[in-house]
Amino acid sequence: MAVYHKLSSYISSTLSFASFGGRKLWQVRGKPAIIATVVVTSLLLASRALKILEAPELAAYDKLIQLRQSEAPDDLLLIVGVTEADIKAQQRWPLSDATINRVLQQLEKYQPRAIGLDIS
Repeated sequence: MAVYHKLSSYISSTLSFASFGGRKLWQVRGKPAIIATVVVTSLLLASRALKILEAPELAAYDKLIQLRQSEAPDDLLLIVGVTEADIKAQQRWPLSDATINRVLQQLEKYQPRAIGLDIS
């Protein structure tokens, strides 16, 4: 109980910045602040659930991404491309499964976490 009284008096002295008619400021304005907090939080949660703010949020996010400076390519990422010269050297399109298999076996030597293929 002693800890509670010490904590209560500390909070009371910290929050009582001014006095208003014998009541502390935080006591006078506390209830409207709590009500406003609950109302605003409820409105935001409801608008989020109804996806009312989704379009403006996405537009703002897109704008922030466009304003961001471009980053240097990641050194841990490797993109292997197939050019027209590669296709002419193989003398066929699409590349054979054996050719793709050889490339994948070469890449697996480096123990990558993932290999993605975009074959169109």
